[in-house]
Amino acid sequence: MAIKYRIQYKDIEQVSHVINISADDYTGDVIPVQGRAVFEYNQTDDILEPIRGMGLSVELEANQNLDFSDLYSEQEQTYKVEYYRDSQILFSGFLNSEGYYEDLVNDFWKVTFTALDGVGFLENLSFVDESGFPFSGLMSEIEILRRALNRSKILKSIEANVRINYLGMDTSKCV
Repeated sequence: MAIKYRIQYKDIEQVSHVINISADDYTGDVIPVQGRAVFEYNQTDDILEPIRGMGLSVELEANQNLDFSDLYSEQEQTYKVEYYRDSQILFSGFLNSEGYYEDLVNDFWKVTFTALDGVGFLENLSFVDESGFPFSGLMSEIEILRRALNRSKILKSIEANVRINYLGMDTSKCV
């Protein structure tokens, strides 16, 4: 994916923020735009809720020459969004066109999109392989988790650090 739009700013505490919006079919220079982002964790009162995603609200300053209507897509996972705070990536996800909001008050207006990390999409997906066939055979829990997360199209490394071993277990292995 090539970066199409980039928002860069510093907040009141002089912390740098960078938001990159990328598209597969874009070939050109990065377009710098004005805007900001609000990063949010999914809130739930149910401690048994297995899927808890993150969200990012992206606010862009539009005008008559740049209205961001190209970012509206009926296809999910068309535009990838990455959010960096102090050069550390905090969010990687996709624009959700359902969250599109446009304020047409002046010659300059604000366009707001929500971006989702892809974890929330998992609730509505079947547990199948790349060909659409159900998995067969035994899998470890970490393998099941890895295959499910691959369906979100956001590749992340999975790390585990469990310091509990049973008697006779090889100490170089993770529970």
